[in-house]
Amino acid sequence: MKKIFVIVVSIIIVCHFSACKKDESPELPEILIKSEDIKGGLMSVFFLDNNTGWIVGNYDTIYKTTDGGRWWTATASGESGYLSSVFFVDENKGFCVGDGGTILETSNGGKTWINIDRWDGNLNAVTFLSTERGFIVGDVGTILKTENGGATWDYVRSETRYCLTSISFVDENVGYIVGWAGAILKTLDSGNTWTLLNGNNLWLESVNFVDQNSGFAAGKDLLTEKGVIIKTTDGGINWTTVNQSDKGLFSICFTTQNVGYTTGWDGVLLKTKDGGSNWSTMESGTVNHLFSIYFPSKNTGFVVGNNTIIKLSE
Repeated sequence: MKKIFVIVVSIIIVCHFSACKKDESPELPEILIKSEDIKGGLMSVFFLDNNTGWIVGNYDTIYKTTDGGRWWTATASGESGYLSSVFFVDENKGFCVGDGGTILETSNGGKTWINIDRWDGNLNAVTFLSTERGFIVGDVGTILKTENGGATWDYVRSETRYCLTSISFVDENVGYIVGWAGAILKTLDSGNTWTLLNGNNLWLESVNFVDQNSGFAAGKDLLTEKGVIIKTTDGGINWTTVNQSDKGLFSICFTTQNVGYTTGWDGVLLKTKDGGSNWSTMESGTVNHLFSIYFPSKNTGFVVGNNTIIKLSE
């Protein structure tokens, strides 16, 4: 395995005194990390804690860090296509999904990976609620569920043929999925059945719920060609647009009921501190597309994109 030292090329955030007086919670420092050895579109990032995390994307490489992103170890996945999502249930067992219906599993923290299954169409997101119960979503309305830790995966009816891109569970019973053409689905029975809630002109790429009633989705409005963030406060029955940006959005993540972030095209990085009512632009230090954001803790987050890793920390 190849060990890569990630070079910190810029550290950005200067908080003016007057701004700090006005806001007792200053913006997170932004550390832009680039490496010529980490190439291509980095599509998904997941961390177990502030130190241990993984990145997947284009080519056949999976990256792991155990020191909060300073060093990355590269492991070949054995796949020629891209990997779109990564999730670990503990420090040893993890899963990746991606192009051509690929499902990869590791039992040694990512040192080696095996292809455990393959489905028709691309798979776009994977998540687990426990060591045994997990879900995968993908193209043509695909929803897969496992109840035995990934040993087998069963198809679940989704009531849509549109591409599904992201999945978020509030608890062991209530979960949401979003996708293209405004597809929004909800389950109340641990993912056994899903109800189609909404359908409009929004190209939704990411969903994140902060409780059973309040949640957010991010993507692009096909009519206006603008990036869009929508919010629900009634469990997905009704959605309102709370932000539009010039660039399409890829990923959204909330660290508390009020504080959230979203990433998108051309280095877009937005933050809210009031539950999504207002969004401000953060300086990402890059014009590369930013595909995925993940916060393992309230004050530490990671963003990945084209040839780019960004670490956010207080």
